[in-house]
Amino acid sequence: MSYSENDVLSYYRKEYAECSRYYLDERDGVRYKVMIIGNQAWLAENLRYKHVESFSFDNDEENDVLYGRYYKHSVLNEVCPEGFRIPGISDFVKLYAEFGGVKWLQKEKAWPIDGKETNISGLSFFPAGAYDDNGKFFYADGDVAYFWTFEKSYNDCAYIWQFGNNSQCFSKTTIDGSCHSVRCVMDLDD
Repeated sequence: MSYSENDVLSYYRKEYAECSRYYLDERDGVRYKVMIIGNQAWLAENLRYKHVESFSFDNDEENDVLYGRYYKHSVLNEVCPEGFRIPGISDFVKLYAEFGGVKWLQKEKAWPIDGKETNISGLSFFPAGAYDDNGKFFYADGDVAYFWTFEKSYNDCAYIWQFGNNSQCFSKTTIDGSCHSVRCVMDLDD
């Protein structure tokens, strides 16, 4: 028996809709949608916690609801809500493998592609781009999502998950001045 893409979409939308929860960050009262995927709980929105070393898109805090905030690498261990952490490369790889492609993770109607993004995962990855604190400018907004991982490389570099229209990859970026989005993850008991 073969299934159409619509059959598959209907099944997964129902399946993952049942995995949706909410988390209230007691530090600032922000309520986040959380998706349970496997044995992990993922924030389904970019982090919006206001840290002194974080920035709002176009320096306007009203943009935080859609874009989240951009964080310097030096504060990553201070920004996730209690019980959550910054994901590593293996967390993103597992997430990507769970859904088998980029379009299953993308926020609907937010990406400049063929309109086939489905957001079946409920994670609503948004193309917020990044912020360069040295030059004081935003870049790639509307085209690419960059998420910090906790893993450092060499020569003051760290790994980010670069998530584009139809692809994903890990790349290194300099820690100094680079500000990227954060998605936090919580490990659940098996």
